[in-house]
Amino acid sequence: MTFVSNNLTHRYEHPAVGQRASYASALARASNAPTWPAQVRPQPPTPGQVAPYTPRPEQMAVPQQAPFSLQNYANASLKGTPMHTAARAVGTIREVSVTRDSWGYERVHTRSLGTGSLINDGNSVLTNQHVRDALAKGSKLELWLGYEQDSTGRMKVERKVPLDPNPLSGDARLDYAELRVDLPVGEKKALAEQFRPLKLASGPQASPGQRVFMPNHGQEALGISFLNTKGQPTTLKGYDQHSRNQGTVYHDAFKKPGTSGSPLISVDTGEIVALHNGSIGASVNGQRDSMGTATRIDLIQQHRRQR
Repeated sequence: MTFVSNNLTHRYEHPAVGQRASYASALARASNAPTWPAQVRPQPPTPGQVAPYTPRPEQMAVPQQAPFSLQNYANASLKGTPMHTAARAVGTIREVSVTRDSWGYERVHTRSLGTGSLINDGNSVLTNQHVRDALAKGSKLELWLGYEQDSTGRMKVERKVPLDPNPLSGDARLDYAELRVDLPVGEKKALAEQFRPLKLASGPQASPGQRVFMPNHGQEALGISFLNTKGQPTTLKGYDQHSRNQGTVYHDAFKKPGTSGSPLISVDTGEIVALHNGSIGASVNGQRDSMGTATRIDLIQQHRRQR
């Protein structure tokens, strides 16, 4: 399976030598600048001519909340919808490391590894195994919930949840890992009340044509993908006939680094029906296209019960 990432780059081009303004030309322009005749040179106003100062309320710049793109809308822009409610249980998986600088001060460094979902009554988090395996040795693992922009455009996080990096269960073939929430029982209960955990589909519900939406952290802040590139509702497209038990399903939701581990949630039931893990060039119904790939959640459920 091939994972595809699209990295956009921008290169600064220096102006040609002939286009650069020289110091001599700047002096020439300054010498030709108009001057005020002595008799009409403007004079500063007297205090009686100055209007009294009336303070104006400051205009707060509010960042654009939606859409991030055609395929990915800011979670905050969908407030009040079932999608927004479900997405609150989805966060960014963060690697946290601490170093000391030359002065002896501690420096905390974080980086995003992917996306994860709070499940199992708030006791664990579901993500990809390859997301878990990206953790550097000696670093800590956290789930950041409510990681979004505030009214000033700065990133904020509502809750940082410590995770045990040793999986409760996982499988490389299914590319899933279930991580334990490393909190006391009382705090887990409070966490589940604040961020309602998602439920996993109990049966084989992932089927071609099924409408889904995908909360994700593919663009740093929490987003929700529910439209494909054509502006149509996102759906499961079909099974990979070569995968074991047809365990891989294709979809047309948002695909970008950072979305790994995102849940594909049924529009009808609100349950996770598949776990996104990457993208691949695939042929579906005779048409070649870049498709997202995901593992059917019923196969993950079977593996979890065997642990």
